[in-house]
Amino acid sequence: MNNVFVYCEIEGTTVADVSLELLTKGRKLANQLGCQLEAIAAGTDLAGIEKYFFHVNNVVTDVREGNIVTFDLERGAKGMNAVNICLER
Repeated sequence: MNNVFVYCEIEGTTVADVSLELLTKGRKLANQLGCQLEAIAAGTDLAGIEKYFFHVNNVVTDVREGNIVTFDLERGAKGMNAVNICLER
C-alpha cells in the first residue's frame, strides 16, 4: 500500500503553521487508510537546527505549534530519534 506524504516547510527554526495542520490531517487520513504517514522537511540554513529526527508516527497525541512536548530518545540508523512524543502535562 502507498503511504501518505506531507511536505513540511521550515521557517527559520520552526515548522510552518500550515505544515502542522497538514501533519494533523495527514495523520487522520493515514489512520483511515491503514498506512504510514511520512513527512518531507524543506528549508534553508538547516545546519545545526535538527538535533533529533522525529517521525510523525511517533507522535502519540495531537501536537500544535507552541505546545511543549516530552519525548524519549532512541538511537536509529542515522542518529537519535525522538519517540513517544506527547504533550507535556
